[in-house]
Amino acid sequence: MPTEILQVSILTKNGTLLNLSESPYTICESEGLGMAPFQRILERDVSLHGKRDMGYLLETRTIRFQLKASAGSPVEHFQRRDELLSVLRPGEDPLTLRITLPGGEVRDIDCHLLKGLDFRTRDRKGYVQETEIVLQAPDPTFFDPQVQSTVWTYSTGGSMELDIAYTAGWHAYPLLEIMGPVVNPAIFNETTGELIRLDTTINLGETVTVDTRTSIKTIKNQADTNLMGIVNPISDLGTFHLVANGSVNTFTIAGSGMGNGTTEVKVSWNNRYIGV
Repeated sequence: MPTEILQVSILTKNGTLLNLSESPYTICESEGLGMAPFQRILERDVSLHGKRDMGYLLETRTIRFQLKASAGSPVEHFQRRDELLSVLRPGEDPLTLRITLPGGEVRDIDCHLLKGLDFRTRDRKGYVQETEIVLQAPDPTFFDPQVQSTVWTYSTGGSMELDIAYTAGWHAYPLLEIMGPVVNPAIFNETTGELIRLDTTINLGETVTVDTRTSIKTIKNQADTNLMGIVNPISDLGTFHLVANGSVNTFTIAGSGMGNGTTEVKVSWNNRYIGV
């Protein structure tokens, strides 16, 4: 049986980290870590032989591990079971599956337990239990947990553009923090043709945060107030992203009433990857 060469851990929201690649645990088999599942979208036309390819969409990812939990006594055996059940139990908050590559690079993916941990008697030899862990990731892409960021600051007569060199392998959906003063701010990604425009006044000392991440899509101020109603209908909130594969994403910042040295736009993101 091949040896697992990746380090695999589970991280919970409360900070608990369970390493599945170190004693007393051994990963015997893994699948679902490579290319994200996707589906090509085909359209039929009455005058067309075959179908027209309209592109693709990524599907949810299913990841499976065959795990061995070793123990030297009945007490240790049930301690292992309790630890696995406690960390991997179903819940509202996602678990973070953390993959550490041989070179030290870290790739995370948020997921939920789909099935497994049934601890069948026929899968136990002595006090060593084999069991299956199946995880489902609604967003099938991995991300580097190290946050990247850059800041644009308004300067009278200065550039209204911000260049972001994004070198990861899959699109990133950034966090945009707009610090006032500014009236009706707009951020246009010239590289993708996507726009975020807000119909509002952000005063000096106030911040509005636009979260474009796939599973979130929120707009809030520093008091955590929902401001989704200020989004101009022409905005591309659903798709706004940094394009991948070494592209420079050029943002153009617009708005009126900006303050010299005080109006800022901070762009933060996690590098994302299609698989490991």
